[in-house]
Amino acid sequence: MASIVGMDDVCLETSNGIRLVLKGVKHFLNIRLNLISARRLDDEGFCSTFSNGQWKLTKDSIVVARGNKSLF
Repeated sequence: MASIVGMDDVCLETSNGIRLVLKGVKHFLNIRLNLISARRLDDEGFCSTFSNGQWKLTKDSIVVARGNKSLF
């Protein structure tokens, strides 16, 4: 079981220069991957789509972030 060691807002700058503020981000010491909740993004008005090996995050008509499917 992982324990929360902190919680704060985090500002990310996407590859297309848009700043994305994630509110109430929880920090866990024992988790090595960064996870973003699709539910929380939806609650904030974002639309996340996956198609043909690509991911796109939009808000209104603005593309906030995009990426390609990869194995880690």
